Order: sequence, then structure tokens, then C-alpha cells
Amino acid sequence: MSAEIFIPLQNLVMDNIIVYPPTSTYPLRIPTSILSYSNSICAIPRLAVLTESFIVHNWDPVKGKLELAEPRQVPSFKKLVGLQELLIQKLVENPSWSSLQKTTYEDIQSRFQHPIFNSIFTLFLNNKGPEGIFIHGIGGTKKLTLTSTVPEKLFHQGQRLRIALRFQGLVFLKNTNSKLFYRLQHQIAHIYCS
Repeated sequence: MSAEIFIPLQNLVMDNIIVYPPTSTYPLRIPTSILSYSNSICAIPRLAVLTESFIVHNWDPVKGKLELAEPRQVPSFKKLVGLQELLIQKLVENPSWSSLQKTTYEDIQSRFQHPIFNSIFTLFLNNKGPEGIFIHGIGGTKKLTLTSTVPEKLFHQGQRLRIALRFQGLVFLKNTNSKLFYRLQHQIAHIYCS
């Protein structure tokens, strides 16, 4: 069994992130740019981070939608915003990835689904993965799996959480009008509650 590495978000160095040209992976066949991370200590094939302590802004158990705010005393979203900007810049520099001749920063930004919007970081608990999601708290550890029902009172407003998440890549999607847009896909592995 090998250990998975999660880089502490505050230590994430943007220059160490590698964004690959999109490929269509089986069985989804949705073009996806994989993000990896490499420095002098390690090489991580899929970018994975452990966030700082964020505050629950809202929890929607029906949608599995978790909205997080940053603590007032610590502006901790800077690295995530930096990651968004890195991806937008890569798309501008490589218009062929989107089957375009050229594009502008404004056009890509308008098509990018920002995980941080109005100072809220939105995540989705998708417990359908084979690994499940581990929730660690005072009462011990729970594992949400494909067959798990997500408890309604799993999180509450104002609660502090640290999230270990994997970035599955930048996906290239089309809406009903065939207009291309981009989303940074994530999967939550662990949630540490305090």
C-alpha cells in the first residue's frame, strides 16, 4: 500500500504545477487537462492539497454542496485564486487546446467556472468514488461511500474544516448551446472537523 501525498495549501508553489494538454480519457471521453506537481522532494502525478482551516458558510446535504469562507485573520484563498489564474493563463497561451485560433484572457475567464466566487469556495461531496470520503472529528472517523446517506447535520455554519482534496484536472465541457466552458474538477478525500 502506498501513501498519498497532500501538499499543504500554504506551501503550494505555482511554478511546480504542470498543466498537460487535454486528452479524452476512457470511459468519459471528456477532454481533461491533468495537473501534476513536481519539486526536488517529490513528484505527484495528480495535484492534491490539504487546505488551511476554512469556515463553513453553508452546507446543502441534498446537493452535497459545501460552501467555505476564509477566516478573517488569515487570507487563505490566495493560493486557490493563484491556481485559477494559472489555469486561465495556460488556456490563453494554448488556444489550440480549445480548438481555437486565438483567444483572450477575458473570453477564457468568462467561460471558467471559478471554484472561488464572492469569497466563497464551493466544493461538492461526491462519495461515489471507490475510496469514499473520510470525515475525521472529535467522535472518531466516518467513511462516506457509494451506499452512504449523507447526514443532514454533518456540518454547521461557523464550523472549521480542513479539506484534503485531489484535483482531477481541468475539464473542457460544452453547454446545451455547444459553448465551451472550463471547470476545475475535484474530489474530496478527507475532511478534518474541529
